[in-house]
Amino acid sequence: MGNATVVADIGRVPPLEELEPRDCYLAWTIELETASETLPLEEVFSFLGDRNQIALESIGEDQDESARTVLAAPLPTASPPRIEAVRIRVDAEQLDQMVGLAGELAVLTDNLQELGKQPWAEKWAGTLESLGRVGEQLRDMALELRMVPVEDLFARFPRMVRDLAEKSGKEIALRLEGEDTRLDRAIVERLAEPMVHLIRNAIDHGLETPDQRVLEGKPRAGRITIRAGHEGDRVSLRIEDDGRGLDHAKIVRKGIAAGLIPPETSVDDPRVVNLIFEPGFSTRDNVSDLSGRGVGLDVVRDTIRSLRGTIAVESEKGRGSAFLLHLPLTLALIDGLLIETGGERYVVPLSQVEECVALESAELAFSKGRRCLIVRGELVPVVTLRKFFKVQGNEPPRQELLLTRRAGRRVGVAVETLVGRVQTVIQPLDEDCSGGGRFSGATILADGSVSLILDLSTIVSESRRNEQRKLASFQ
Repeated sequence: MGNATVVADIGRVPPLEELEPRDCYLAWTIELETASETLPLEEVFSFLGDRNQIALESIGEDQDESARTVLAAPLPTASPPRIEAVRIRVDAEQLDQMVGLAGELAVLTDNLQELGKQPWAEKWAGTLESLGRVGEQLRDMALELRMVPVEDLFARFPRMVRDLAEKSGKEIALRLEGEDTRLDRAIVERLAEPMVHLIRNAIDHGLETPDQRVLEGKPRAGRITIRAGHEGDRVSLRIEDDGRGLDHAKIVRKGIAAGLIPPETSVDDPRVVNLIFEPGFSTRDNVSDLSGRGVGLDVVRDTIRSLRGTIAVESEKGRGSAFLLHLPLTLALIDGLLIETGGERYVVPLSQVEECVALESAELAFSKGRRCLIVRGELVPVVTLRKFFKVQGNEPPRQELLLTRRAGRRVGVAVETLVGRVQTVIQPLDEDCSGGGRFSGATILADGSVSLILDLSTIVSESRRNEQRKLASFQ
């Protein structure tokens, strides 16, 4: 638009010890020699958003009026008065009790909503609706108080990686992303050990030595990236390295030797990669100080499952590996399916169910001693909840099949009735009441009755072990 001279005004910049990083201290004076009108100049500074941040002033014109000089001076904005947040310490147990009470209040308001549908309670409908809304807000606020950023978890990793890099003689660059992602405090606390094990595993098994990386055309320093973020109503964590990747051939050899897979198993079989989560499985022949110390990835998997999460692995030979964790935002609240079997009602976490399929008992077949069903061309093993809980009597002719996954394969769990979807607060169970992990908690339903929350992965695993024991006894 013409010749311009820009000068920064730094007169308001305070000494470093008095500087507030969020305040604006700078202004600029722009002297422009131009024939343009004022309007185009205003459009140039439209990015400021606030017109009060700039003042345009004409300071002279030449004799032939072909040009004039305009002074543009963006004004420094005064920072709003800072309000310091007041923080108080609250005992974690008291906070958990508050969440439990908020959940019970939500149940009570649900009951009152049902009463409000009666003809004689019509005049109270508006009040009951407001009560329900306030109850939900109180519950959500109580849950929010339990949330903390994963930065609290990530903060311990840089020093740990530096120490392990020095001990192993490897050069490692650590990258952390999504540290402001928020998770339930209880989940963050219990994630520390699994995350430490996965990082140790990446350094020991995954990353090569600097000299090996140079020979393979890679940078000397290996890279580990830990990324957190939201995927729908769940939080994802990804622990990734750019190392050697999983050796499928070695995993197959170890798996065959341990009797975990048939001798004819191909290295391309998708189940091979999940062998690393089996108890006692290791591709290392010798125990090292970093990993393979008697605590395997099965412990990591079991911990993630106990948090109602899932873990999977991706790997490409020579390019690296990544462990993907998906976790609920909170352990206190659950979205679930209310089901009924043998006259008892249970809640199944919605995160464990891929889809529901109608099941006719006549469609079931047997394959290698297991009940199976063909779902869209795929042979799916079926666990009947009624048989699993040893309910007496004949099965109904029609059931509902909840499709879930175990070791990367789809498995169906047959239930008698699918009642509907529920959202409710979880009450923890004592270890003696968990049924060996079959139940991850209990909840109070809208009618005031208590329902146990099923862990489908534990039920499927236990059912499979029972079938294997029966087959072994016959042989």
